[in-house]
Amino acid sequence: MSISDDEIPTWELRRGSDVLAKLEVTEQDFPWNFGRIFPSTAFEALRHLFRVQPDPESVKAVREQLRQQQVVLSPLKGVPVREFILIVEGELARFQFV
Repeated sequence: MSISDDEIPTWELRRGSDVLAKLEVTEQDFPWNFGRIFPSTAFEALRHLFRVQPDPESVKAVREQLRQQQVVLSPLKGVPVREFILIVEGELARFQFV
C-alpha cells in the first residue's frame, strides 16, 4: 500500500539521545515498511549491521548486538521499538517489528 505525501510516517533510529538515522516510510506491505533512509555520520559505524543477513542465526546475532548497544527504532510520536529488523540498501530501507 502506497502512502500519500501528507501521511509519510517518519521514524528515527536512535542510540540514547543520538539520532543515527531518519526513515521515511513510503510503502507498507505487512509486516514490512519500506522507505528512504537519511543516515547521520554516526550511522556509518553501524551500517554493516543492517545488511541482508544470510541465515536466522545471523539475524539473531545482529539483534543481540543492537540490544547491547541500546539501539531503538522510534516513531516521532510514540513508543520506541526495541525488537526490529532493519535492512538498508543504499538510500532504501525496509523494517519490521519482531
